[in-house]
Amino acid sequence: MWRLGPLLRRFSASASQPCGIWETCRLAIPLMATAAAGSANALADKFFLARHSAAAIQAVVPAASLAGAATCFFAATVGYVSALVAHEHGRGDLRGCRRAFAQSLYLTAMFLPAVAALYPVGAAVFRASAPSAAVAEAELDCFLWLLPSGAVNVFFGALVGYFTGRGRMVPVGVAGVLGAIVNLALDPVLIFGLGPVPSLGIVGSAIATLSASCASALFLALAALREFRSVPCPGAMRFDAAAMLRLVRLGAPHGAMMLFCTIAFAAFVLATGRCGAVELAASNVAFGFNGIYFMAVSAFRDVCTALVGRSSGKGDYAEMRRSARSALALSWTFAFVFSLLALGGAGIAAAAFADGTSALDSGRFASALFAVFAAMCARTFAEGFSETFAAALRGVGDTSYILRVRVVCSLFVWMPLVAVALFATPRPAAAALWATMPVYLAVSGLFLRHRWLASFRKCPVF
Repeated sequence: MWRLGPLLRRFSASASQPCGIWETCRLAIPLMATAAAGSANALADKFFLARHSAAAIQAVVPAASLAGAATCFFAATVGYVSALVAHEHGRGDLRGCRRAFAQSLYLTAMFLPAVAALYPVGAAVFRASAPSAAVAEAELDCFLWLLPSGAVNVFFGALVGYFTGRGRMVPVGVAGVLGAIVNLALDPVLIFGLGPVPSLGIVGSAIATLSASCASALFLALAALREFRSVPCPGAMRFDAAAMLRLVRLGAPHGAMMLFCTIAFAAFVLATGRCGAVELAASNVAFGFNGIYFMAVSAFRDVCTALVGRSSGKGDYAEMRRSARSALALSWTFAFVFSLLALGGAGIAAAAFADGTSALDSGRFASALFAVFAAMCARTFAEGFSETFAAALRGVGDTSYILRVRVVCSLFVWMPLVAVALFATPRPAAAALWATMPVYLAVSGLFLRHRWLASFRKCPVF
């Protein structure tokens, strides 16, 4: 025990270094607040719509999912500006930071016609897939407002990239919380009506979501404008062909990777429908809890990208390594805590969702839920491992390699395993399906880690 004090002092000294654990935590907390605000928004929408109409609650998830899928490529491509801003910030080049940010705004404007053109595609999808005419109409009404909200989120992503790249996470967290407050305040008024405001149902929910997106984006835009006025940098916001080309060259593979992963995961979720009512219910409940971990790992991932980008601009390889190690340590620590809570609380969750009034067999449901939680806990460690090294490689601009690894490992590792889990037995288990994900993430993580270690011998910095 007498050695514990010196050990803690050494750990504290290491953790407090630039790009260490304390800095990573400090920067990640506001991003977690933003992610938590987004989760609160989604939960509020479902809570109020479930009390409005059956068609509304059936329509909101497909409409929101398709709107997110339609804009994720644009948002991820533009959002990559955070790594470019971080790189210039590490070099101490304020003009370079703002030049990169300006190109993300121009690129957002270029993407807007493409976003608008996706509405007829979404309309065709809803008409072909909706279970009834009422649900199809509700999906179309919601999608009409959620698509502009997605476009605003692309602009918001550019603003977030600028602040995140410079290590200013607090305005991002405040913007996210502000959006959640606006959404929560408008949801009941617009959905159910109040005074002169008519009941708009699912359209009111979508308008509240759009208003929340606009409020968050406006707050960050005003914060950026205030900074630009206090520290002017004439000419930095002009169009720059070379800077634009760099953003597209590095950001587009990142956007394509996000789009591919979104589609692949959507296909995986649809595959769980073959597991039967009890297994599917267990999968859906566990997936809801998984958002708690994903909120944290996403924040650590984004901070890792920004810190690695900043360190690469400084040419400090020691800080780059420390950034990845800190993000991985925090991701695994959070995964460990999440696993203890998930496995320990599986029985409580089973009792809450399959009580005496439920149509589910409580014994089968509890067993299936525990098995899915166990597979999902293994996934959290593998996801932290894979996402950390993907984030580190994004920080040095190696986005094309990440895309190739994700595509190859999905097609030749993950999907074959899913096929085996689906067809090996007449009634596949949801836990068997979820158990394929840790394998896929671990294999892709090993490739990404190898590339990350090799990058110090031939670093592909932008």
